[in-house]
Amino acid sequence: MKLKWLLPLLISGILFGLFLLIPVDWFTSLSKRQNIHEEATSLNDSVLKGIHSQEEMLRSNRYYPIFGSSELEKQDIFHPAHILKDKNSKLKPYLIGKGGSTDLIHAINVASQAQNLEGKKVGIIISPQWFTNHGLTNDNFDARYSPLQVDRLFKNPAISSELKDRFAQRLLEFKQLKSDNYLNSAVKKDNNTYEEGTFMNDFQNRIYEKHDALKSIFGREQSVIPKYTPRHIGEMDWTGMKRYDSQYGAKHSSSNEFGMNDQYWSLLNQQRKRYNRSYEFNAHSKEFDDLQLLIDALKEAKADPLFMVIPANGKWYDHINVDKNKREVVYKKINNIITSNNMKLYDITDKEYESYVINDAVHIGWKGWVYLDEQMLNHINDRFKQKTLNRKID
Repeated sequence: MKLKWLLPLLISGILFGLFLLIPVDWFTSLSKRQNIHEEATSLNDSVLKGIHSQEEMLRSNRYYPIFGSSELEKQDIFHPAHILKDKNSKLKPYLIGKGGSTDLIHAINVASQAQNLEGKKVGIIISPQWFTNHGLTNDNFDARYSPLQVDRLFKNPAISSELKDRFAQRLLEFKQLKSDNYLNSAVKKDNNTYEEGTFMNDFQNRIYEKHDALKSIFGREQSVIPKYTPRHIGEMDWTGMKRYDSQYGAKHSSSNEFGMNDQYWSLLNQQRKRYNRSYEFNAHSKEFDDLQLLIDALKEAKADPLFMVIPANGKWYDHINVDKNKREVVYKKINNIITSNNMKLYDITDKEYESYVINDAVHIGWKGWVYLDEQMLNHINDRFKQKTLNRKID
């Protein structure tokens, strides 16, 4: 009887020992081009939280990383995964983000890959709804941050000691990390010198790196974005596409006055409660500091980002009594931070009342995607023209 449970235990121990002994390079060498191609629209954890998939992608010169949040997961025939392909973009969209992936999550990711981002064009979608009373919550941070990326951030010679210090101070604000010995020792040093790579010890690092590489090889998931899009859409020019998406939006939002897709409106009514978003649009949100961290990480990486700021559904937010002036202050402040840092910006927050730009309460869709698709393609082809709305803080 003892052998029945001893043998599996022994085999497991031997396999784990072999796993520890095999060099990390042996695993990462298997994570090659086809894997990256298939992961480009998968939005899986090896993309969001990993290192190796993104490294391979950035070295290939074939991809346009798009950092965003839950809008990247939404089914939409005007999604950039479809339209940029239909427009024969020379760079393929590579989607990085999920619901709750806000500025700090992207900033950590960017800083971890800074040495691979020089001269790289990237798209970054900013949602003003992130700028809440509480900013990024402990639960959302814990679910989305990557210890492996944090470790790479602090090892990365392309990131300055001053910026590492700011990252360390921010990370200590989360309960999961407030007692971390490395982060605490880092911020207490007077000379801002770092003992590189000690966020994880070598054993932890090897385990995380091998797990990351294995997930990119064997943990591939089917793309959440369907491959099919009606052929005639891709053949339209941008003017024709915007005309068509207005017709499409009208057809799919006939049940309500707010331009929301009918399925979302039905689910909203089933909740039978007032839709409370009073905690959003805080002009003093911690999210503004996180946005600055993201911008500074991109600067030190010498990347070529295009920031795209999207609006709320103005009609709906008026209906639920989130004051327009309150929204406008946050729109202006986001605009001011990005433009004052000399970043490329496409700001469509002036379109919060334009039908079919937002297709529920908060998510870009239909016509909104077409606006962004056109500018991402312009960015890829070096034809982008700044759209800032000339917003200044009073």
